Amino acid sequence: MFKNVATKLAIFAFDTTSGAPKTGDAANMTAYVSKDYGAVTVLADTSATEMDSTNAKGWYLFDLAQAETNADALIFTGKSSTANISLVGQWVFTTPANFTATSIDSNGRVDVIKVAGTTQTAGDIIGDTNDIQSRLPAALVSGRIDASVGAMAANVITAAATAADFTTEVTSGLSTLDAAGVRTAVGLASANLDTQLGAIDDFLDTEVAAIKTKTDFLPSVTAGNAGGLFIAGANAATTVNFTGSLSGSVGSVTGAVGSVTGSVGGNVVGSVASVTAGVTVTTNSDKTGYAIGAGGIANTAFAAGAIDSAAIAANAIGASELAQDAAREIADEVLDRDLAGGGSGNTRNVRNALRSLRNKAAIAGGTLTVYQENDTDAAWTAAVTTAAGNPIDSIDPA
Repeated sequence: MFKNVATKLAIFAFDTTSGAPKTGDAANMTAYVSKDYGAVTVLADTSATEMDSTNAKGWYLFDLAQAETNADALIFTGKSSTANISLVGQWVFTTPANFTATSIDSNGRVDVIKVAGTTQTAGDIIGDTNDIQSRLPAALVSGRIDASVGAMAANVITAAATAADFTTEVTSGLSTLDAAGVRTAVGLASANLDTQLGAIDDFLDTEVAAIKTKTDFLPSVTAGNAGGLFIAGANAATTVNFTGSLSGSVGSVTGAVGSVTGSVGGNVVGSVASVTAGVTVTTNSDKTGYAIGAGGIANTAFAAGAIDSAAIAANAIGASELAQDAAREIADEVLDRDLAGGGSGNTRNVRNALRSLRNKAAIAGGTLTVYQENDTDAAWTAAVTTAAGNPIDSIDPA
């Protein structure tokens, strides 16, 4: 059986009871294969074909796929679902495909006709001189490169290139070098280099000095400065955003300034975060944005009699000024007023007095408890004394 070639498998079936060949049992047979002594797997062909029930009794055929013969050793086995029927398997060693197509002469030599699928001639295999030279470029003679100029492409290396032109290029280059190896033709000799560097240094000094004296570019500055900017000299108007510090006197500032150390002689249009020194305001017609701090206005901030009826215009504080919140603040203060007068906060106040009339009150164990408005938390308590014929003798608030 050829290796890795689709073919057929013949299996013999017989009755183990009688020993006679079994016919008509094709539908009940299944065949298996083990390749190179590996796992036993069922064949792809699951329907056996009986060869001849009269002239070849007991012989059945299975179709083998190419992959099912791809091994050096094949073991074919089978079984039948019919009782007492046994199938005789086969143990096969395969041979290479097309093995019989090999041509061997009477001396046992293999006749090679093609190499890699290409038909070869005697010259292809032996490589005789005439055949090899016929495949070489015309510029090669006797298997070597011809020494003549004609063996190379035109102007690759010419006689002139190897003689006068090459020599001229080298000598002309060397002739421009001084004793120290510096090519003077481009002005880079040591003496010339010193002179040129000196001229560059003088030029930079002149330009830097000119830049230091220029102030006319300052009015055009519009970009911000993260650190600070020192402006020397007179400057009529500079439009610039400063996020750093200004030291000195500034005529006027329009915009936001991080900090100013000195005096501002003109106007400040914009916002000022804080002022650490005293500020004298002659006239300020715009009070927008001003507010009294958390500490309020102390009594010492005003002279005696500074705020009186004459200082407040008629109807300056009317219904609109006494809004609902203000009225509630006043009412709460009245409710917390001590009954004896003075400050608020004592338990003997108007609020607690009214609680006994409206809120929950209860007597337990000789104690009267008056509750707050939620009727759960106690507001105040009192000791209760009783006498015969009078359930409540007296109420004595604690």
